[in-house]
Amino acid sequence: MTASLRSPVLAFFDVDETLIDQKSMFTFMRFFLRERYGPVGGLVFAWRMGLIRRMSRRGSSREVVNRRYYSMYEGVRWDALAAAGRRWFAAQEVQPGFYIQSTRSELAVLKKRGYQIALVSGSFHPCLAPLAERVGADYVLCTELEVVRGRVTGRLLEQTIGDGKAKVVERLMAMLGSNRNQCIAFGDHISDRAMLEAVGSAVVVGGKCAELIELARQRNWAINTV
Repeated sequence: MTASLRSPVLAFFDVDETLIDQKSMFTFMRFFLRERYGPVGGLVFAWRMGLIRRMSRRGSSREVVNRRYYSMYEGVRWDALAAAGRRWFAAQEVQPGFYIQSTRSELAVLKKRGYQIALVSGSFHPCLAPLAERVGADYVLCTELEVVRGRVTGRLLEQTIGDGKAKVVERLMAMLGSNRNQCIAFGDHISDRAMLEAVGSAVVVGGKCAELIELARQRNWAINTV
């Protein structure tokens, strides 16, 4: 594939467990609460994670759980979250195994070949902005929180999970006039299916999601078991 100067070719990367080997929303929340409240923050984090796990066990959809997660930031100043995100990233990036190196290498190769890079995640800007800067991503397509007078309301303006990922991917391709058949996407979970189907080439990262691996074999998608 050769990127056209007239019509940008895009490479879309899911983030958690595709580009980095962790779930950024949860490691960020733990970091944020501990930094803000000290030892008590760890207890608050454990309580919140218990609530989220119970919702999942009871069959709540990923979209519902995602909304509940972000509601927990209600009243927090957006600039405080953004600043904490940069400190979180600085602490996490130096940990062994933070990046899934095979994916990061593919991102670098595609960027060198002229692809524009988009991170696509159910996570949010405080986590993703510093990561995007580090890997040279051109776009961040992620969950958008409502902010009023500088504070998070707990409500979402846009959710980028499942079909929501495909929606923002298709919107960006349309905005730039990109040929979807020339674009590529990377994901690790069946919830990435719609995004992977929205482009011409797909790569499945890791072997944890048997359902996505089976789909990849049916569709002749590339599989990178890391």
